Amino acid sequence: REQALRAMAAARDAQLRMLAYQLNPHFLFNALNSIRALINEDRQRARNMVTALAGYLRYALVGRPLHVALLEEEVTSVRGYLAIEQVRFEERLDVRMDIEPAALRCEVPAFLLNPLVENALKHGATGTTGAPLVLRVEARLISPDRLRLVVENTGRWAKERASAHFKVEDGDEL
Repeated sequence: REQALRAMAAARDAQLRMLAYQLNPHFLFNALNSIRALINEDRQRARNMVTALAGYLRYALVGRPLHVALLEEEVTSVRGYLAIEQVRFEERLDVRMDIEPAALRCEVPAFLLNPLVENALKHGATGTTGAPLVLRVEARLISPDRLRLVVENTGRWAKERASAHFKVEDGDEL
C-alpha cells in the first residue's frame, strides 16, 4: 500500500513538472523583454502587462486542474495571453473573440485552447505581411452536449505546406 501511494505521488509530481514545462519559454522571454521596454515608455502599460502575465502564469502553473477545466477558465487564460501578445504586436494583431455565454459552462480538457491560440498567432504572424493578423476564437454550443471551438487566423501557409490537409473528425479537413 505504501509503495502504491509513493508511485501515485511520483506520478502526480511528474504530471506537475510536465505542466510546468508546457509554458513556452519564448513567450515568457518575449513578454519579459516587452515589459522591460515598456517600463520607460509607458509605465501603466508595463504594469498591466505584468498583471496579465501573472494571471496567465497563475492559471498555467498553479490554478488549473490537471485534466478538466471550464471553458470560462480557458477563455480567461487565453485573454490574458492575448493581452500580453497585443502589447507586443500592437496594431499588427487584431483579436476577435466570439464566445457564446452558454459555452462558458462546458467542461473541456485543461489547457486545450491556449496551444491552439499560440500556434495560430505564431504561424499566422510569420505568413502575414502588411495587414494585421486577424486571430479569431469562437465557441458555440451546437447541441446541448456538443461544443464547437474555432481558432483561425488570416495568415498564409508557407508554399511547401500549401497542399497539406489534416484529418480532424468525421471527415472534416483543415
